[in-house]
Amino acid sequence: MAFFDKMQQAKKLYGLQKKAKAIQKELANTEIEAEGLNGQIKVTVSADQKIQNISIQSQILTPENASKIERALKDTFEAASKEAQRIATSKMKQISGDLGLPGL
Repeated sequence: MAFFDKMQQAKKLYGLQKKAKAIQKELANTEIEAEGLNGQIKVTVSADQKIQNISIQSQILTPENASKIERALKDTFEAASKEAQRIATSKMKQISGDLGLPGL
């Protein structure tokens, strides 16, 4: 491979790295909110899957509701996480297209 080809390849890789960092920043700044128990529980996560906020309405915070709240929190986190993964996958497809890689 000629020196010029290697330079072009390095330039392309640098551009892709820059795009990847921009996407990471965008994911960190994209928030997804999921609700459980008819809106009584709200979970907010960033698209890079970091928990941003948890809100539980005080009227459901009783010992009798403990298992119901635990189940709802789990389900709500899963819903938010799935949406975050969907968004991240969609953004990463932008980079895979630039690399010429099929269906990442």
